[in-house]
Amino acid sequence: MIQIKGDFFECVQTLGIFPDSKSFVDSIALKSEDEILSLFSSIDKTSPKAVSHFFNTHFHTYETHFPTHSTNDTKPKDLKAYIHQTWKTLLRSDSTLPKYPQSKIFLPEPYIVPGGRFREIYYWDSYFTALGLACEHNYPLIKSLVHNFIFLQKTLGIIPNGARSYYTTRSQPPILVLLVDLIYQQYGIDEIAPYLPALEQEYQFWITKRTYKLNEQNYFHYCDPERTPRPESYIEDINLANTLSTDEKPKLYQAIRSAAESGWDFSSRWMDETNAFNTLCTHEILPIDLNAILYLLTDKLASYYKALQDTNKATIYHQYATEHKHNYQLFWHKQHQCFYDYNVKQNAHSHKITAAIGWPLFAKIATKEQALAIANIIESQLLKSGGLVTSTINSNQQWDAPNGWAPLQYIAVIGLKNYGFTDLAQKIMTRWCYTMENYYAKHKVILEKYDVCQIEKTPHQGEYEVQEGFGWSNGVYLAFSEALGKQT
Repeated sequence: MIQIKGDFFECVQTLGIFPDSKSFVDSIALKSEDEILSLFSSIDKTSPKAVSHFFNTHFHTYETHFPTHSTNDTKPKDLKAYIHQTWKTLLRSDSTLPKYPQSKIFLPEPYIVPGGRFREIYYWDSYFTALGLACEHNYPLIKSLVHNFIFLQKTLGIIPNGARSYYTTRSQPPILVLLVDLIYQQYGIDEIAPYLPALEQEYQFWITKRTYKLNEQNYFHYCDPERTPRPESYIEDINLANTLSTDEKPKLYQAIRSAAESGWDFSSRWMDETNAFNTLCTHEILPIDLNAILYLLTDKLASYYKALQDTNKATIYHQYATEHKHNYQLFWHKQHQCFYDYNVKQNAHSHKITAAIGWPLFAKIATKEQALAIANIIESQLLKSGGLVTSTINSNQQWDAPNGWAPLQYIAVIGLKNYGFTDLAQKIMTRWCYTMENYYAKHKVILEKYDVCQIEKTPHQGEYEVQEGFGWSNGVYLAFSEALGKQT
Protein backbone atom coordinates (compact mmCIF):
# COMPACT_ATOMS: atom_id res chain seq x y z
CA MET A 1 0.00 0.00 0.00
CA ILE A 2 1.59 3.27 -1.15
CA GLN A 3 0.45 5.16 1.96
CA ILE A 4 2.61 3.04 4.29
CA LYS A 5 5.65 1.87 2.30
CA GLY A 6 7.61 2.34 -0.91
CA ASP A 7 9.36 5.20 -2.69
CA PHE A 8 6.32 7.47 -2.82
CA PHE A 9 5.70 6.97 0.91
CA GLU A 10 9.32 7.75 1.79
CA CYS A 11 9.30 10.84 -0.43
CA VAL A 12 6.19 12.33 1.20
CA GLN A 13 7.28 11.53 4.75
CA THR A 14 10.93 12.58 4.50
CA LEU A 15 10.09 15.88 2.79
CA GLY A 16 7.84 16.72 5.74
CA ILE A 17 4.79 17.51 3.63
CA PHE A 18 2.67 17.19 6.78
CA PRO A 19 3.55 18.37 10.30
CA ASP A 20 2.14 15.03 11.54
CA SER A 21 3.23 11.91 9.64
CA LYS A 22 -0.08 10.22 10.52
CA SER A 23 -1.89 12.53 8.11
CA PHE A 24 -0.40 10.80 5.08
CA VAL A 25 -0.78 7.17 6.20
CA ASP A 26 -4.46 7.84 6.97
CA SER A 27 -5.13 9.43 3.59
CA ILE A 28 -7.45 8.01 0.91
CA ALA A 29 -6.19 7.50 -2.63
CA LEU A 30 -8.43 8.82 -5.42
CA LYS A 31 -6.85 6.60 -8.10
CA SER A 32 -5.31 3.15 -8.26
CA GLU A 33 -1.79 2.67 -6.95
CA ASP A 34 -0.45 1.93 -10.44
CA GLU A 35 -1.95 5.15 -11.81
CA ILE A 36 -0.56 7.24 -8.97
CA LEU A 37 2.94 5.75 -9.21
CA SER A 38 2.97 6.24 -12.98
CA LEU A 39 2.04 9.91 -12.63
CA PHE A 40 4.46 10.35 -9.73
CA SER A 41 7.41 9.25 -11.86
CA SER A 42 7.28 12.50 -13.83
CA ILE A 43 7.34 15.06 -11.00
CA ASP A 44 10.26 16.66 -9.16
CA LYS A 45 10.65 14.42 -6.09
CA THR A 46 12.98 16.88 -4.37
CA SER A 47 10.45 19.71 -4.36
CA PRO A 48 8.12 19.83 -1.32
CA LYS A 49 5.83 22.15 -3.25
CA ALA A 50 5.55 19.77 -6.23
CA VAL A 51 5.02 16.70 -4.03
CA SER A 52 2.45 18.52 -1.91
CA HIS A 53 0.53 19.60 -5.02
CA PHE A 54 0.66 16.05 -6.36
CA PHE A 55 -0.70 14.70 -3.09
CA ASN A 56 -3.55 17.21 -2.96
CA THR A 57 -4.51 16.25 -6.50
CA HIS A 58 -4.59 12.48 -5.99
CA PHE A 59 -5.47 11.97 -2.31
CA HIS A 60 -8.03 13.01 0.25
CA THR A 61 -7.13 13.68 3.88
CA TYR A 62 -9.29 13.54 6.96
CA GLU A 63 -9.87 16.64 9.04
CA THR A 64 -7.44 16.35 11.95
CA HIS A 65 -9.19 18.66 14.39
CA PHE A 66 -12.05 17.62 16.62
CA PRO A 67 -15.30 18.74 14.96
CA THR A 68 -17.28 20.54 17.63
CA HIS A 69 -20.27 21.57 15.49
CA SER A 70 -20.83 24.52 17.78
CA THR A 71 -19.19 27.64 19.11
CA ASN A 72 -18.04 27.99 22.69
CA ASP A 73 -21.07 30.18 23.37
CA THR A 74 -23.52 27.46 22.34
CA LYS A 75 -21.85 24.51 24.08
CA PRO A 76 -23.53 23.24 27.25
CA LYS A 77 -22.32 24.79 30.50
CA ASP A 78 -22.40 21.37 32.15
CA LEU A 79 -19.54 19.01 31.30
CA LYS A 80 -21.70 15.92 31.57
CA ALA A 81 -24.18 17.37 29.06
CA TYR A 82 -21.29 18.10 26.69
CA ILE A 83 -20.08 14.50 26.96
CA HIS A 84 -23.55 13.27 26.04
CA GLN A 85 -23.31 15.51 22.99
CA THR A 86 -19.82 14.39 21.96
CA TRP A 87 -20.68 10.67 21.81
CA LYS A 88 -22.44 11.35 18.51
CA THR A 89 -19.34 13.09 17.18
CA LEU A 90 -17.07 10.21 18.21
CA LEU A 91 -19.38 7.45 16.94
CA ARG A 92 -18.35 5.73 13.71
CA SER A 93 -20.01 3.12 11.53
CA ASP A 94 -18.12 1.80 8.52
CA SER A 95 -20.14 1.35 5.37
CA THR A 96 -19.01 0.17 1.93
CA LEU A 97 -15.39 -0.71 1.29
CA PRO A 98 -13.48 1.99 -0.59
CA LYS A 99 -12.69 1.61 -4.28
CA TYR A 100 -8.99 2.24 -3.75
CA PRO A 101 -6.72 1.01 -0.93
CA GLN A 102 -6.36 2.86 2.33
CA SER A 103 -4.84 1.96 5.69
CA LYS A 104 -8.14 1.88 7.56
CA ILE A 105 -9.45 -1.58 8.48
CA PHE A 106 -13.21 -1.56 8.06
CA LEU A 107 -15.16 -2.98 11.00
CA PRO A 108 -18.53 -4.78 10.98
CA GLU A 109 -20.18 -2.90 13.86
CA PRO A 110 -20.34 0.68 15.23
CA TYR A 111 -17.56 1.95 17.49
CA ILE A 112 -16.24 5.01 19.31
CA VAL A 113 -13.00 6.75 18.32
CA PRO A 114 -10.92 8.68 20.87
CA GLY A 115 -10.95 11.98 18.93
CA GLY A 116 -8.55 14.34 17.19
CA ARG A 117 -5.86 12.58 15.15
CA PHE A 118 -7.11 9.24 16.49
CA ARG A 119 -9.72 8.55 13.83
CA GLU A 120 -10.02 4.79 14.30
CA ILE A 121 -10.91 2.39 17.11
CA TYR A 122 -8.11 1.87 19.64
CA TYR A 123 -7.70 -1.19 21.81
CA TRP A 124 -7.11 -0.15 25.40
CA ASP A 125 -8.87 3.21 24.99
CA SER A 126 -12.11 1.36 24.37
CA TYR A 127 -12.51 -0.07 27.87
CA PHE A 128 -12.31 3.34 29.53
CA THR A 129 -14.65 4.77 26.92
CA ALA A 130 -17.04 1.88 27.62
CA LEU A 131 -17.20 2.85 31.29
CA GLY A 132 -19.08 5.96 30.20
CA LEU A 133 -21.31 3.97 27.86
CA ALA A 134 -22.16 1.67 30.79
CA CYS A 135 -23.19 4.68 32.87
CA GLU A 136 -25.62 5.53 30.08
CA HIS A 137 -26.72 1.86 29.82
CA ASN A 138 -25.53 1.66 26.23
CA TYR A 139 -24.57 -2.00 26.44
CA PRO A 140 -25.40 -2.71 22.78
CA LEU A 141 -22.51 -0.41 21.78
CA ILE A 142 -20.20 -2.06 24.34
CA LYS A 143 -21.06 -5.42 22.76
CA SER A 144 -20.27 -3.93 19.35
CA LEU A 145 -16.82 -2.93 20.61
CA VAL A 146 -16.22 -6.52 21.74
CA HIS A 147 -17.47 -7.92 18.43
CA ASN A 148 -15.15 -5.60 16.49
CA PHE A 149 -12.11 -6.68 18.50
CA ILE A 150 -13.01 -10.34 18.02
CA PHE A 151 -13.35 -9.65 14.29
CA LEU A 152 -9.86 -8.13 14.23
CA GLN A 153 -8.49 -11.04 16.25
CA LYS A 154 -9.96 -13.59 13.84
CA THR A 155 -8.86 -11.63 10.78
CA LEU A 156 -5.32 -10.71 11.85
CA GLY A 157 -4.40 -13.15 14.62
CA ILE A 158 -3.85 -10.14 16.89
CA ILE A 159 -5.99 -7.42 18.40
CA PRO A 160 -3.97 -4.50 17.04
CA ASN A 161 -3.10 -1.17 18.58
CA GLY A 162 -5.83 0.32 16.36
CA ALA A 163 -7.80 -0.50 13.23
CA ARG A 164 -5.11 0.50 10.74
CA SER A 165 -2.93 -1.75 8.61
CA TYR A 166 0.21 -0.07 9.97
CA TYR A 167 -0.74 -1.13 13.51
CA THR A 168 -0.97 -4.87 12.87
CA THR A 169 2.45 -5.83 14.25
CA ARG A 170 1.64 -4.57 17.72
CA SER A 171 -1.20 -4.80 20.21
CA GLN A 172 -1.95 -2.77 23.35
CA PRO A 173 -2.71 -3.59 27.00
CA PRO A 174 -5.05 -6.62 26.62
CA ILE A 175 -8.25 -5.23 28.09
CA LEU A 176 -10.71 -7.39 26.10
CA VAL A 177 -11.39 -9.24 29.35
CA LEU A 178 -12.39 -5.97 31.04
CA LEU A 179 -14.86 -5.15 28.27
CA VAL A 180 -16.30 -8.65 28.51
CA ASP A 181 -16.55 -8.30 32.28
CA LEU A 182 -18.65 -5.15 31.92
CA ILE A 183 -21.14 -7.23 29.95
CA TYR A 184 -20.88 -10.07 32.47
CA GLN A 185 -21.65 -7.75 35.39
CA GLN A 186 -24.79 -6.58 33.60
CA TYR A 187 -26.11 -9.78 32.03
CA GLY A 188 -24.42 -12.79 33.62
CA ILE A 189 -22.40 -15.76 32.44
CA ASP A 190 -24.62 -16.99 29.61
CA GLU A 191 -24.29 -13.69 27.77
CA ILE A 192 -20.49 -13.79 27.69
CA ALA A 193 -20.00 -17.53 27.11
CA PRO A 194 -19.56 -17.00 23.33
CA TYR A 195 -16.69 -14.56 24.03
CA LEU A 196 -14.58 -16.94 26.12
CA PRO A 197 -12.76 -18.55 23.16
CA ALA A 198 -11.59 -15.07 22.15
CA LEU A 199 -10.29 -14.45 25.67
CA GLU A 200 -8.45 -17.76 25.52
CA GLN A 201 -6.97 -16.81 22.15
CA GLU A 202 -5.88 -13.46 23.61
CA TYR A 203 -4.04 -15.28 26.38
CA GLN A 204 -2.40 -17.60 23.85
CA PHE A 205 -1.18 -14.62 21.84
CA TRP A 206 0.55 -13.06 24.84
CA ILE A 207 1.93 -16.33 26.23
CA THR A 208 3.39 -17.35 22.85
CA LYS A 209 4.33 -13.99 21.31
CA ARG A 210 5.11 -11.69 24.23
CA THR A 211 6.79 -13.73 26.96
CA TYR A 212 10.24 -13.44 28.43
CA LYS A 213 11.63 -16.34 30.43
CA LEU A 214 13.49 -15.31 33.57
CA ASN A 215 14.68 -17.86 36.13
CA GLU A 216 12.67 -20.51 34.25
CA GLN A 217 9.46 -18.51 34.78
CA ASN A 218 7.30 -16.82 32.14
CA TYR A 219 6.78 -13.08 32.31
CA PHE A 220 5.11 -10.78 29.81
CA HIS A 221 6.60 -7.79 28.04
CA TYR A 222 5.65 -5.38 25.29
CA CYS A 223 7.57 -6.34 22.18
CA ASP A 224 6.66 -5.37 18.64
CA PRO A 225 8.86 -7.68 16.51
CA GLU A 226 9.40 -5.04 13.80
CA ARG A 227 12.66 -3.06 13.86
CA THR A 228 11.83 -0.20 11.49
CA PRO A 229 10.37 3.31 11.91
CA ARG A 230 6.62 3.43 12.48
CA PRO A 231 4.86 4.46 9.24
CA GLU A 232 2.56 6.85 11.14
CA SER A 233 5.58 8.55 12.77
CA TYR A 234 8.15 7.84 10.10
CA ILE A 235 10.24 11.00 9.99
CA GLU A 236 9.79 11.53 13.74
CA ASP A 237 11.32 8.09 14.45
CA ILE A 238 14.16 8.63 11.99
CA ASN A 239 14.98 11.94 13.68
CA LEU A 240 14.94 10.30 17.11
CA ALA A 241 17.48 7.74 15.93
CA ASN A 242 19.73 10.12 13.98
CA THR A 243 22.48 10.16 16.60
CA LEU A 244 22.82 6.37 16.62
CA SER A 245 24.94 4.12 14.43
CA THR A 246 23.34 2.06 11.67
CA ASP A 247 23.62 -1.06 13.84
CA GLU A 248 21.97 0.62 16.84
CA LYS A 249 18.96 2.09 15.05
CA PRO A 250 16.90 -1.12 14.62
CA LYS A 251 16.93 -1.74 18.37
CA LEU A 252 15.67 1.77 19.07
CA TYR A 253 12.93 1.43 16.45
CA GLN A 254 11.78 -1.79 18.11
CA ALA A 255 11.84 -0.09 21.52
CA ILE A 256 9.75 2.79 20.12
CA ARG A 257 7.22 0.40 18.61
CA SER A 258 7.08 -1.60 21.84
CA ALA A 259 6.45 1.58 23.83
CA ALA A 260 3.55 2.29 21.47
CA GLU A 261 2.25 -1.21 22.24
CA SER A 262 2.35 -0.38 25.95
CA GLY A 263 0.06 2.62 25.45
CA TRP A 264 2.63 4.70 27.35
CA ASP A 265 4.23 6.36 24.37
CA PHE A 266 6.42 7.81 25.61
CA SER A 267 7.76 7.73 29.16
CA SER A 268 11.03 7.78 31.07
CA ARG A 269 9.68 4.50 32.43
CA TRP A 270 11.06 2.79 29.30
CA MET A 271 14.47 4.48 29.31
CA ASP A 272 17.74 3.28 30.79
CA GLU A 273 18.70 6.91 31.37
CA THR A 274 16.08 9.46 32.33
CA ASN A 275 15.41 11.97 29.52
CA ALA A 276 17.75 10.11 27.13
CA PHE A 277 15.35 8.93 24.44
CA ASN A 278 18.03 6.95 22.59
CA THR A 279 18.28 4.67 25.66
CA LEU A 280 14.67 3.54 25.21
CA CYS A 281 14.56 -0.22 25.87
CA THR A 282 10.86 -1.04 26.31
CA HIS A 283 11.10 -4.65 25.12
CA GLU A 284 13.78 -5.34 27.74
CA ILE A 285 11.50 -4.30 30.59
CA LEU A 286 8.95 -6.52 32.34
CA PRO A 287 6.07 -4.15 33.21
CA ILE A 288 4.01 -4.39 36.39
CA ASP A 289 0.79 -3.39 34.63
CA LEU A 290 0.94 -5.89 31.76
CA ASN A 291 1.76 -8.79 34.07
CA ALA A 292 -1.11 -7.80 36.37
CA ILE A 293 -3.54 -7.71 33.43
CA LEU A 294 -2.51 -11.18 32.23
CA TYR A 295 -2.95 -12.53 35.75
CA LEU A 296 -6.40 -10.93 35.80
CA LEU A 297 -7.26 -12.50 32.44
CA THR A 298 -6.45 -16.02 33.66
CA ASP A 299 -8.22 -15.43 36.99
CA LYS A 300 -11.36 -14.21 35.22
CA LEU A 301 -11.30 -17.13 32.79
CA ALA A 302 -11.09 -19.53 35.74
CA SER A 303 -14.11 -17.91 37.39
CA TYR A 304 -16.12 -17.79 34.16
CA TYR A 305 -15.55 -21.46 33.41
CA LYS A 306 -16.37 -22.33 37.01
CA ALA A 307 -19.69 -20.51 36.57
CA LEU A 308 -20.28 -22.53 33.40
CA GLN A 309 -19.40 -25.71 35.36
CA ASP A 310 -16.53 -26.49 33.01
CA THR A 311 -14.32 -27.97 35.69
CA ASN A 312 -11.48 -28.86 33.34
CA LYS A 313 -10.95 -25.37 31.94
CA ALA A 314 -11.63 -23.73 35.30
CA THR A 315 -8.81 -25.82 36.78
CA ILE A 316 -6.42 -25.04 33.92
CA TYR A 317 -6.87 -21.28 34.16
CA HIS A 318 -6.80 -21.35 37.94
CA GLN A 319 -3.39 -23.02 37.69
CA TYR A 320 -2.20 -20.35 35.23
CA ALA A 321 -3.45 -17.61 37.55
CA THR A 322 -1.74 -19.20 40.54
CA GLU A 323 1.54 -19.39 38.61
CA HIS A 324 1.35 -15.75 37.50
CA LYS A 325 0.47 -14.63 41.03
CA HIS A 326 3.47 -16.49 42.44
CA ASN A 327 5.78 -15.02 39.77
CA TYR A 328 4.47 -11.52 40.39
CA GLN A 329 6.58 -11.20 43.51
CA LEU A 330 9.49 -10.45 41.17
CA PHE A 331 8.12 -6.90 40.93
CA TRP A 332 7.96 -6.28 44.68
CA HIS A 333 10.91 -4.41 46.19
CA LYS A 334 10.76 -5.36 49.87
CA GLN A 335 13.12 -2.65 51.09
CA HIS A 336 11.36 0.16 49.20
CA GLN A 337 7.90 -1.37 49.78
CA CYS A 338 6.90 -0.69 46.18
CA PHE A 339 6.13 -2.47 42.92
CA TYR A 340 8.63 -1.66 40.18
CA ASP A 341 9.07 -2.69 36.56
CA TYR A 342 11.96 -5.12 36.11
CA ASN A 343 14.79 -4.37 33.67
CA VAL A 344 16.11 -7.71 32.38
CA LYS A 345 19.15 -6.11 30.76
CA GLN A 346 20.26 -4.71 34.10
CA ASN A 347 18.77 -7.65 36.03
CA ALA A 348 17.32 -5.16 38.50
CA HIS A 349 14.19 -3.23 39.44
CA SER A 350 13.73 0.09 37.65
CA HIS A 351 13.21 2.03 40.90
CA LYS A 352 10.86 4.38 39.02
CA ILE A 353 7.58 5.23 40.74
CA THR A 354 4.72 5.52 38.27
CA ALA A 355 0.94 5.36 38.38
CA ALA A 356 1.22 1.82 37.01
CA ILE A 357 1.43 0.77 40.67
CA GLY A 358 -2.36 0.96 40.73
CA TRP A 359 -2.64 -2.14 38.51
CA PRO A 360 -1.65 -4.83 41.09
CA LEU A 361 -4.41 -3.47 43.33
CA PHE A 362 -6.89 -3.31 40.44
CA ALA A 363 -6.12 -6.95 39.57
CA LYS A 364 -6.20 -7.96 43.26
CA ILE A 365 -2.79 -9.56 42.97
CA ALA A 366 -1.23 -7.54 45.80
CA THR A 367 -1.27 -8.65 49.44
CA LYS A 368 -3.01 -6.44 52.02
CA GLU A 369 0.39 -5.30 53.29
CA GLN A 370 1.58 -4.45 49.80
CA ALA A 371 -1.66 -2.58 49.08
CA LEU A 372 -1.21 -0.46 52.21
CA ALA A 373 2.32 0.46 51.15
CA ILE A 374 1.14 1.34 47.62
CA ALA A 375 -1.73 3.46 48.98
CA ASN A 376 0.78 5.44 51.04
CA ILE A 377 3.01 5.99 47.98
CA ILE A 378 0.05 7.04 45.84
CA GLU A 379 -1.04 9.59 48.42
CA SER A 380 2.40 10.93 49.31
CA GLN A 381 4.13 10.94 45.91
CA LEU A 382 1.58 10.76 43.08
CA LEU A 383 -1.48 12.64 44.32
CA LYS A 384 -1.46 16.26 43.17
CA SER A 385 -4.02 19.05 43.21
CA GLY A 386 -5.57 17.81 39.95
CA GLY A 387 -5.39 14.04 40.45
CA LEU A 388 -2.68 11.43 40.07
CA VAL A 389 0.49 12.37 38.21
CA THR A 390 1.78 9.70 35.83
CA SER A 391 5.25 9.47 37.36
CA THR A 392 7.52 11.30 39.76
CA ILE A 393 9.86 12.25 36.91
CA ASN A 394 9.31 15.57 35.16
CA SER A 395 10.50 14.86 31.64
CA ASN A 396 9.53 16.07 28.19
CA GLN A 397 7.48 12.91 27.59
CA GLN A 398 3.70 12.90 27.85
CA TRP A 399 3.50 9.79 30.07
CA ASP A 400 5.44 11.48 32.88
CA ALA A 401 4.97 14.41 35.24
CA PRO A 402 3.21 16.80 35.23
CA ASN A 403 0.57 14.97 33.21
CA GLY A 404 -2.31 12.85 34.44
CA TRP A 405 -4.32 10.43 32.31
CA ALA A 406 -7.90 9.25 32.83
CA PRO A 407 -7.14 5.49 32.62
CA LEU A 408 -4.55 5.68 35.37
CA GLN A 409 -6.92 7.59 37.65
CA TYR A 410 -9.57 4.92 37.20
CA ILE A 411 -7.27 1.94 37.69
CA ALA A 412 -5.89 3.44 40.91
CA VAL A 413 -9.35 4.32 42.24
CA ILE A 414 -10.77 0.83 41.71
CA GLY A 415 -7.57 -0.73 43.03
CA LEU A 416 -7.73 1.35 46.21
CA LYS A 417 -11.41 0.53 46.67
CA ASN A 418 -10.61 -3.18 46.29
CA TYR A 419 -8.48 -2.95 49.44
CA GLY A 420 -10.69 -0.62 51.44
CA PHE A 421 -8.93 2.72 50.84
CA THR A 422 -12.17 4.47 49.99
CA ASP A 423 -11.25 7.92 51.33
CA LEU A 424 -8.16 8.14 49.14
CA ALA A 425 -10.13 6.85 46.15
CA GLN A 426 -12.75 9.53 46.81
CA LYS A 427 -10.08 12.20 46.96
CA ILE A 428 -8.63 11.15 43.58
CA MET A 429 -12.05 11.10 41.93
CA THR A 430 -12.99 14.50 43.32
CA ARG A 431 -9.76 16.15 42.22
CA TRP A 432 -9.82 14.60 38.74
CA CYS A 433 -13.42 15.61 38.13
CA TYR A 434 -12.67 19.15 39.26
CA THR A 435 -9.68 19.30 36.89
CA MET A 436 -11.85 18.33 33.93
CA GLU A 437 -14.72 20.59 34.97
CA ASN A 438 -12.44 23.57 35.54
CA TYR A 439 -10.71 23.17 32.17
CA TYR A 440 -14.02 22.71 30.36
CA ALA A 441 -15.51 25.80 32.02
CA LYS A 442 -12.66 27.91 30.66
CA HIS A 443 -11.94 26.29 27.28
CA LYS A 444 -15.08 24.27 26.40
CA VAL A 445 -13.06 21.20 25.38
CA ILE A 446 -12.17 17.80 26.82
CA LEU A 447 -8.55 16.70 26.52
CA GLU A 448 -6.81 13.33 26.27
CA LYS A 449 -4.59 14.27 29.25
CA TYR A 450 -4.29 17.06 31.81
CA ASP A 451 -1.59 18.84 33.76
CA VAL A 452 -2.52 17.70 37.27
CA CYS A 453 0.20 19.76 38.94
CA GLN A 454 -1.01 23.11 37.56
CA ILE A 455 -4.56 22.50 36.41
CA GLU A 456 -4.87 25.87 34.69
CA LYS A 457 -2.17 24.93 32.19
CA THR A 458 -2.60 23.06 28.92
CA PRO A 459 -0.35 19.97 28.81
CA HIS A 460 2.26 20.15 26.07
CA GLN A 461 4.64 17.19 26.25
CA GLY A 462 4.63 14.53 23.55
CA GLU A 463 5.34 13.85 19.92
CA TYR A 464 2.04 15.37 18.78
CA GLU A 465 -0.19 18.27 19.85
CA VAL A 466 -2.60 17.67 22.71
CA GLN A 467 -5.77 16.11 21.33
CA GLU A 468 -9.37 17.06 21.97
CA GLY A 469 -12.27 14.66 22.17
CA PHE A 470 -11.79 12.54 24.12
CA GLY A 471 -13.15 9.02 24.53
CA TRP A 472 -11.46 7.77 27.65
CA SER A 473 -11.64 11.10 29.47
CA ASN A 474 -15.39 11.11 28.80
CA GLY A 475 -15.83 7.56 30.08
CA VAL A 476 -13.83 7.96 33.28
CA TYR A 477 -15.48 11.29 34.10
CA LEU A 478 -18.94 9.74 33.84
CA ALA A 479 -17.87 6.73 35.93
CA PHE A 480 -16.43 8.99 38.64
CA SER A 481 -19.45 11.28 38.55
CA GLU A 482 -21.74 8.32 39.09
CA ALA A 483 -19.58 7.04 41.97
CA LEU A 484 -19.53 10.49 43.57
CA GLY A 485 -23.29 10.89 43.17
CA LYS A 486 -23.03 13.97 40.95
CA GLN A 487 -26.34 15.11 39.50
CA THR A 488 -26.93 15.37 35.76
